[in-house]
Amino acid sequence: MNIYDPSQWKNIDTTLRDLLAEKAPIKVTDMDFPKDKYSRHFSSSNYIQKLPNGEKHERKWLIYSRDLDKVFCFC
Repeated sequence: MNIYDPSQWKNIDTTLRDLLAEKAPIKVTDMDFPKDKYSRHFSSSNYIQKLPNGEKHERKWLIYSRDLDKVFCFC
């Protein structure tokens, strides 16, 4: 089981929950994200939020599933 892909988290028991909290998700940045029928796609630039004052803030809670081509929120 690939614990870094949220599509694999079928039944989250206490052991898996603790492991996920300890390991934390890995940011997928090294791929060409697939495009949908409207030519839209996820981008690794979505991991960073640019604030109006110019500061950049990392979205640590955002994770991407390669298997599902979807993004998820991680607590």
